[in-house]
Amino acid sequence: MGSQKRGFKSYLLDAAKLLFVIVVFVFLYKSGKLDLNALSVALAKPGYVVISLFLTFLAMLISVERWRTLLRAVDISVDMKPALNLTLIGSFFNVVFPGAVGGDIVKAYYLARGQQNKAALVTTVVFDRVLGLYTMIFVAAVAGAVAAMFATSGEAPAWWNSSTKALVMFIAALFVAANLGALIFLERRISESRFVNRVISALPMQDKIRKIHAATKSIGRQSGHTIYAFFLSLLSQLALYGSIWILAAALNITGLSVGQYFFVLPVCLLINSIPVSPGGLGVGEMAFGAVFALFASNKGVELAVLYHAVSFALALGLGGLVYLVFSRRDNLVSITHMQKLAEQEEDN
Repeated sequence: MGSQKRGFKSYLLDAAKLLFVIVVFVFLYKSGKLDLNALSVALAKPGYVVISLFLTFLAMLISVERWRTLLRAVDISVDMKPALNLTLIGSFFNVVFPGAVGGDIVKAYYLARGQQNKAALVTTVVFDRVLGLYTMIFVAAVAGAVAAMFATSGEAPAWWNSSTKALVMFIAALFVAANLGALIFLERRISESRFVNRVISALPMQDKIRKIHAATKSIGRQSGHTIYAFFLSLLSQLALYGSIWILAAALNITGLSVGQYFFVLPVCLLINSIPVSPGGLGVGEMAFGAVFALFASNKGVELAVLYHAVSFALALGLGGLVYLVFSRRDNLVSITHMQKLAEQEEDN
């Protein structure tokens, strides 16, 4: 009975997310912020779309190598092919089943079978996701700091106003908070302090948290692997930004400089990563539209639509194909099994 209730709640949540996406797109279209003609013009340039697909896939390849680097930090070796396959399957699950059956669950569970240190493996999956978000914050913070330096020297860029200044300050605060969090988990003396132990002791599921905390400290002690993973994360982000920049060119968005893109895109992608809807649909369109409007561009919504189209094409096309091959070989990767696994995780 409890399982049926959880299933109903899950379906209800997914329905609410879908309704949210529909409402957002209807609003954007009715308000004139979504120009279908601009999209059709961009899609009539297949060369741009192909290059964007290639760069997006390249970003994924680099991020897979980043994850493999973190796995090596906890003495787990995984070849590129299975790691890439699991990442593709994970992206497929994230799009088709954005609820409890997330791509991270697929990656972590499949590799954890037969492994002694399951907590360490799961930690690498979480750490990999966090590192990707941290890299976005880092790039935006650096770009914002450069703009602020020009502003204080009397050479403020044209887009420097009260709204963009507030956004830069928010990213700076987020960057400071992210670094403080990293110190708590990665710096040995702080992570092993009495204060941190007391905080963990006061939390629910403290046994699991202690295992993850121990695995995180293990990654932190492997400074070479961590630095290399951060470098790979930067490369992955650059490839992704290049992919979106190509789509912007297809839309004839010409008003933003390279420096502005290095600030705008990480901010948009950070908001897009908020788990409100499948793949950030709706959320990303509103974020791109609002942030690009601050820089005098009215095609941010269309850019988000193209970005999602490219991302979903890879997830559903290539990810779906790999999933079909894997599910035939191993029924433990099936949708039904993963849904049961998600319910077990909720119980635990």
